[in-house]
Amino acid sequence: LGINKPAVAIEEIEKHIKDIDALAIFFGSTSPDVFKHYTSVASDVDEVVFLSTTSEDARTKYEVQENHVVVFAGNGDERKALTEEFDVDKLKEFVENHRFPTVMPFNQPTAQRIFGEGLDAIFLIKKNNDAGNEALKAFKSVALESKQKLAFSFANIEDDFGGRLAEFIGISEDQTPAVRIVQVSKNLRKFIFEKEVTQENIRSFIEDFNADKLQPFFKSEEIPAEPLEENVRVIVGKNFNDVVLDTTKDVLIELYAPWCGHCKSLAPIYSSLAERLKGSSNLIIAKMDATANEVESLEIEGFPTIKFYPANNKASPVDYDDDRSEGAFVNWLKKHATVEIVDSRPNSEDSHDHAHHHHDHDHSHDHAHDHDHDEKPRHVDSDL
Repeated sequence: LGINKPAVAIEEIEKHIKDIDALAIFFGSTSPDVFKHYTSVASDVDEVVFLSTTSEDARTKYEVQENHVVVFAGNGDERKALTEEFDVDKLKEFVENHRFPTVMPFNQPTAQRIFGEGLDAIFLIKKNNDAGNEALKAFKSVALESKQKLAFSFANIEDDFGGRLAEFIGISEDQTPAVRIVQVSKNLRKFIFEKEVTQENIRSFIEDFNADKLQPFFKSEEIPAEPLEENVRVIVGKNFNDVVLDTTKDVLIELYAPWCGHCKSLAPIYSSLAERLKGSSNLIIAKMDATANEVESLEIEGFPTIKFYPANNKASPVDYDDDRSEGAFVNWLKKHATVEIVDSRPNSEDSHDHAHHHHDHDHSHDHAHDHDHDEKPRHVDSDL
């Protein structure tokens, strides 16, 4: 759609409003300076379609004066008019503020807005059926009632984007329609809504959230019947505090993702390390799938993340950012451990490893960056 369609017919405008998520229309002639500002913003803002029309009939129909700009959001559900003179910055801010409807369908721009800007949000996940549409009506009414602090967004679980959002916030198809609050500003804490989706219930859920009365929900797998997997202690959300924060033990834990290539290549080295040091009764070599288990105190920037929790200082874990070879791990642990380390292969390949380790020491930080964190967690925005 060209920015400048001088005489867009009224029927055409109407069609564009209904077909386009975010649309701006300039009602006026193309000569004034404000029109230059308009074209400048149009070339700068993505995901919004900009039209202009000189038609007086259009001005009458949409109840605006010459040189006003109207932003239509949500396929025409909501409109806001900028009725005063503007410069580029003022118009850009106006378009950015009003391009999203109060209740945003969950898509790439919405994901970018919520997760990219760190907005706390309330989500409705629904199916495309009567119950889903009733829930959406209730959800929209609450959103429009007053100036809400939360961003409101809904998704159909059948859609690709909706399916991924549902998986991320832990909603299966048989639970729909379902509502969750995600506190993006606080490490993506999630709050579960367990009642029927009605205006009244949504309203009180939001009030409780605003009053800090809700407990966040953290995902966890079940505690495994067999605590060790190839000598490595398996940790889940439910037993993280009991095992990792046990003040009698030093704990080295790898936080991994099943799809992460670096984690897969580390696995045999890590289990060999655990086997080698298993005589150290107060040292635990552990791992946790951080995509299926969440712990409030953990912020994970990339995979794998390896942290060391010393027995005497659980509040300040140390990031392991050295070489990922068995020898480097052993030497690092001998240096940082607060408990006795029993090494069953003290002279195995340490001399070689040690030399390699020293040789690389200057670069160890680069190393960390090279291979530590190039696998980002699949938060919804980056993964969509």
